[in-house]
Amino acid sequence: VEVLARALSGVAVFGPRLLPRATSVADLRAELFRQHVPKTGDGFLRVLLECDCELKEDTYIPHGDVFECTVLFRLEHLSAEERCLCVKSLREARSGFPRCRETARWGCPRKGRSKCSVWCYCPDARDHAMAELFSSFSDVARADADLAAHAVDFSWRVLEFVDPRLQASQNLVRKAIQRNGLAIKFSSPELRRDRKLVLQAARQNPEALAFASLDLLKDRKLVLAVVCRKPEAVAFASLDLLKDRTFHVDAVTANEGAKGHIPLDFVEEDLLMSWIDDGSEVPNQIDHAEALRKVRLDGMWLASAEALRCANYPEIQGDRSIALAAVEQNPEALQYTTFTDDYEVVLAAVRGNGKVLEFAVADLRRDHEIVCAAIFSNPRARRFAIDKPLFDVSELDAKVEAASTQRREAGSASHGRCRKDTQCSSTGAGRRHKGARS
Repeated sequence: VEVLARALSGVAVFGPRLLPRATSVADLRAELFRQHVPKTGDGFLRVLLECDCELKEDTYIPHGDVFECTVLFRLEHLSAEERCLCVKSLREARSGFPRCRETARWGCPRKGRSKCSVWCYCPDARDHAMAELFSSFSDVARADADLAAHAVDFSWRVLEFVDPRLQASQNLVRKAIQRNGLAIKFSSPELRRDRKLVLQAARQNPEALAFASLDLLKDRKLVLAVVCRKPEAVAFASLDLLKDRTFHVDAVTANEGAKGHIPLDFVEEDLLMSWIDDGSEVPNQIDHAEALRKVRLDGMWLASAEALRCANYPEIQGDRSIALAAVEQNPEALQYTTFTDDYEVVLAAVRGNGKVLEFAVADLRRDHEIVCAAIFSNPRARRFAIDKPLFDVSELDAKVEAASTQRREAGSASHGRCRKDTQCSSTGAGRRHKGARS
């Protein structure tokens, strides 16, 4: 459809340009937002599209060959009172986070358990819960720099849900990296090309090197600087470096532990034999059962340095049962499998987190059932669907709201049971103490 957008003065601010009919309104809004957001400074810029005396949502599908609308820009700021309420809700959620089996939604890797046992503390589950709470805030709140700085203190994962403009803020990203280097994966592409920032993130967590730009992964000095402290980081180097014999020698010189993290396929035979003669650790193969056990405990094991240094890693990555178990435990593991074109694997992943729809192939991003499952799991998954499902979106929104309400009520009920059990045990102890005194 041909799209033309005008300001109130009648001046054309966009188009005429041909856009896909199903996503024309969403694409127009995103383009106008991209053009004007650098000029707004602080605050959230809301782009309103008016046509036939009605404001059009992203799900609106225009009819006819031409779609013409009027553009209105509204800059919204978060009030001090609203900011305080958001910070208070984050603080209460952190202090009241229950440590029981019902809260182990993302699993707990402690002592090899797939679920948290009673009173087992799981920091990763709390980080996810804090990030999910932050994602429920309004667009204006998530675009507020002061609130984002406070939220990062509670959990580094909130960086995923802040406004894209704040994901490009070096100060905010550096603050999140200090808590966990993996926060670099939620930063803007520009910051992932920042040498100092990537070096800081990789030294905190070597797996953060996997999210650096390709140019930095080819930087020999940068990779060796990380290997000096974290030998497992050598597995994330670029393919060109991993094929370079001199790089192997330099990495082992920088840190002898790097011998056990360079994939066997890239090590020349004479060099490998010299390592074996020295009694050094070399990469080993891992059997199917052990790999399956590891992904059931942590789906993101597929992206870990331990998995990458396995000699049969391509075989593990291409195993369908392992991929299915990984996405069931953690949907984000989909991006590290070779089954982004597999219907069952993608469906299992989007049911856990709709945002992983972006990693599926184009054909599955057009599939009606997969798109509906992704939107139901996470309404923000709409932007990754190539063709929006042609049905009453308000009906799906109602289902999403009902499911969210049910989850909140279930969480409140479980939290209440935990507090009640604690009070009962305290009362029983007091009575026993009183009986002992008498």
